[in-house]
Amino acid sequence: MQMNHLVLFSTILLISVFTNSSPVDVLRGEQIIKDGSTIVSAEGEFELGFFSPGSSTKRYVGIWFKKISSGTRTTVWVANRDAPLNNTSGVLKIDSKAISLFSNASSTVIWSSSYSRPVDSPVAQLLDSGNLVIRDEDDGGLENSVWQSFDYPADTILPGMKFGTDLVRGLRWEHSSYKSADDPSAGSFVHRIDIHGFPQFLLWKGSELHARNGPWVGNRFSGDPEPKTNNIYMNEFVIEAMEIYYAFHLLNKSSTTPITRLTLTPNGKYTASGME
Repeated sequence: MQMNHLVLFSTILLISVFTNSSPVDVLRGEQIIKDGSTIVSAEGEFELGFFSPGSSTKRYVGIWFKKISSGTRTTVWVANRDAPLNNTSGVLKIDSKAISLFSNASSTVIWSSSYSRPVDSPVAQLLDSGNLVIRDEDDGGLENSVWQSFDYPADTILPGMKFGTDLVRGLRWEHSSYKSADDPSAGSFVHRIDIHGFPQFLLWKGSELHARNGPWVGNRFSGDPEPKTNNIYMNEFVIEAMEIYYAFHLLNKSSTTPITRLTLTPNGKYTASGME
């Protein structure tokens, strides 16, 4: 009998260790993320936590590629890009009305984003698309999320992310460059859609029009070269009464699929990784 108890205890302990070491992609209302802790998407594609870009010592909450093993994190989204912390006292938490970043030392709100509607049991989940979504835990459908990071892009477009305008909510899915590799705050360049006439994308440097792609002509923007045939992604351009947007989608997702993204650099250039 004693041996059976020992085996049972060892089994429970082993299960507990395995569970605690597995990726955790969900943050519930009673939980927080402190500087030094992270959550990881279910398949280990993305990670969310605190970081310092480049040689900076300032702290930001961001999402980065988990599987890129280079010394510098490849960050795809930053929450408090214009409101950095000067120390490691940051705490990220959610409640029924907002997701917020606090300075634990002073209880000061550093950054906050409210939901489209209050929820009783909020859950934040980091998806393998790189999207952080907040939903009611009692409503498992992601389509009913009350907030998502994809609605507030930084300098990067990921597969499935919309780039354009939500005409109902008044959201503009636009991308702004970092000031520098050490500073993710909004830089000089902004890429956004112009919906006057035939929709097209315009690159602005401050108040000056810097470049344009021309309108969509079925498979590309008129100012772009004819696209090459590829088996990695497909382009989509949607013009509807409720929204106008461009997006690209991966055709297949496997271990050999390259890391795919579009990034607006601090000098106003778009780099297309994995889309050659």
